[in-house]
Amino acid sequence: MALSSTLTAAVVVDIDATGIAAGGVGALNNAGTAGNFTSLIGNASTTTHPRNDGAGTVQGIAFANNKFKSANSMAASGISGNQAHTVAAWVWNSAIGSEEAIISWGHRGGPDGANMGLHQGTHPSFGAVGHWGSPDIGFGNDGADINDTIGRWAHLAYVYDGSGSQRVFIDGVLSNTESGISLNPHQTFDDGSATHIYLGSESVAGNDNSTPIPFSGTIARWYVTDTALSDTDVAGLFGAQAAQFIPEPSSAVLGMLGLLTLLGLRRRR
Repeated sequence: MALSSTLTAAVVVDIDATGIAAGGVGALNNAGTAGNFTSLIGNASTTTHPRNDGAGTVQGIAFANNKFKSANSMAASGISGNQAHTVAAWVWNSAIGSEEAIISWGHRGGPDGANMGLHQGTHPSFGAVGHWGSPDIGFGNDGADINDTIGRWAHLAYVYDGSGSQRVFIDGVLSNTESGISLNPHQTFDDGSATHIYLGSESVAGNDNSTPIPFSGTIARWYVTDTALSDTDVAGLFGAQAAQFIPEPSSAVLGMLGLLTLLGLRRRR
């Protein structure tokens, strides 16, 4: 998944489920500091969905109240405090709720900024990322941007710069941004056990044996690094794998292509 040295300096999660053996999935190999993931709740299995151009299919893991847990704790994996990070995933979902967690760490229940969950959700305030409280963020256009991803493969990404600014992306295109936040995800649960990194749901405060906002679709790839990628790098991250999924261009991409075409025509006159 690497595009440049900035993408390989501190990879925490790099999981590709597109080529694993078909059938039930109890464990996932991870080429990152979090270690491999094992099934914690439910019985997950592979499934396929058509590429967005209809030419062939792509495999992922179907989630329905399922949850995977990293071998290493959140802190041991290199994710803690207010540090910078980038999170991305390829997902397919036919009907999304207000918030559905793709990958998470910390836990719910407050205080503000003590949770981290990349979502595919429609809620205008926390549909994109859940931190608990005011640091939450939704996708752009009061959450409506995410509706374009329903029933197709989509690349969702989140960047926090470690200095209070966060950005969310759909198919490599900036969807929403916010500043003035601070993050400090919980390193332990109420029962004293360490928080880890989880796939397919967030966690409640008591312990990690819970699926408070489970993902209801299919996830094919996950990626986390403790580096705040630039807009250009996020677009490159999307572009490096787009051929496998053939995403239909979003309205933002089409608008930019149209603008570039118009500028080019004007220069030739």
